[in-house]
Amino acid sequence: MELKLAKLLVTVLEDHGEEASIYEDYSGRGMYGGVTVGVSTSAYLSTIMTCIIVAADQFVDYNNEPLFRDMDTLRSDSLGVGFILY
Repeated sequence: MELKLAKLLVTVLEDHGEEASIYEDYSGRGMYGGVTVGVSTSAYLSTIMTCIIVAADQFVDYNNEPLFRDMDTLRSDSLGVGFILY
């Protein structure tokens, strides 16, 4: 995930009353040591999906760039009591 998208997603999650933080060097499942930016949150999955939709709308409007090229590679891992999106 790009850092600017991660920052926007954190902002949208926080606007919905959720805690979220950025990990700039997350290595997810199957990345074999590669790293990317991740967003960690304990929000419910339905809230995360709502925030992704809101972020997608804002990302396209304010940056005039399509988000969809990142959406097809968006992944998540369970952290026990939360998720990390990357």
